[in-house]
Amino acid sequence: MTDTAVKYLTRTGHFLKELDVSGCPLLTDRTPSFLLCSCLQLRSISMLYCKNIS
Repeated sequence: MTDTAVKYLTRTGHFLKELDVSGCPLLTDRTPSFLLCSCLQLRSISMLYCKNIS
């Protein structure tokens, strides 16, 4: 999973309620921004062990 993949997901996942991207080493600090701005129904995000997200 990459930031680009998450950005695509945010375009189509407006009704997404839960997401677990734990252990995805290619995600960066841009990922939470994409999700929070686009997926307004999102209630649970797990990003454990994503070393490039601070």
